[in-house]
Amino acid sequence: MTIYPFLIGAGGFNPVIATGGTITDVTISGKLWRRHTFTSPGGNQFDITSSGYYGTVDVIMWGGGGGGGAGTGRSGGGGAYVRNSNLSISVETLNISVGGGGRYGGGNSDGGTGGLGINISGTNYGFGGRGGSAGSGGSSASGGGGGGASLILRGTTILVAAGAGGGGGGTERGNEGGYGGGSDQNGQSSYGLEGIAGAQNPSSNGGDGRAPGGGDFSAGGGGAGGRYGGSAGTEPGYDFSPTGGGGGGTNLGPTITNGTTGGAAGNSSDPLNNGNYGSGTGAGSSGQQGIVYIQYPLQPL
Repeated sequence: MTIYPFLIGAGGFNPVIATGGTITDVTISGKLWRRHTFTSPGGNQFDITSSGYYGTVDVIMWGGGGGGGAGTGRSGGGGAYVRNSNLSISVETLNISVGGGGRYGGGNSDGGTGGLGINISGTNYGFGGRGGSAGSGGSSASGGGGGGASLILRGTTILVAAGAGGGGGGTERGNEGGYGGGSDQNGQSSYGLEGIAGAQNPSSNGGDGRAPGGGDFSAGGGGAGGRYGGSAGTEPGYDFSPTGGGGGGTNLGPTITNGTTGGAAGNSSDPLNNGNYGSGTGAGSSGQQGIVYIQYPLQPL
């Protein structure tokens, strides 16, 4: 990592010094900045050895997208875009979670697994909920897993959170399951109940998709998005009916653009989202993972 000694002490200015992720130097509005990019789903660390002149960093991130429901199930919801351009830091190590994409649902008991979050001292944060399993046999199909939330934590306190999209509901016998909710949104109803959006659930992880109440042709509900993700909708208790999508997870940050029930991530046209991070996907496909950027200036602004 290159340090710029000629900048240190210029007018009392000294830059943040930190490690973690992939480090690149970029020019933003004519000024030199250092950017740390975190792309590995699950736990990462951002180690700060100097908080610099401003004592803040700029955070940009997307939560993970939900997986599609099985059969002709609908797509998972998109993860949120969240930005905090003035996050206060000190000499410390911050925990970084890059939300994983939810897995697609399969047949019968193969509900899609939720996207990765972060485990800290044996406790999970931001994991997506598992898709609900379908009834056994027949034309049954399970729901997709909810995406994992992208998080920045000080210890176990969440400082910034980009909620994830819920998983798509499963279907059977040609009926369409409900869409998974975009971040901070309800999943779509499909004959039964819609998935509840994230704020209704006190857990920091997404709720699992509900099992169906019908017979061997029933479809499973989608899992909820990570970080306070709600539960999934359930079909009305009889055979040959699809199931509602999962609710999306909530967010924490001053600048938020939610993902959508159609699977688009929030603010997906941003050039930093050139990998289509955080998008939900249709039947038979897993949601796209999220991404976390942390950046700070290397010269006075």
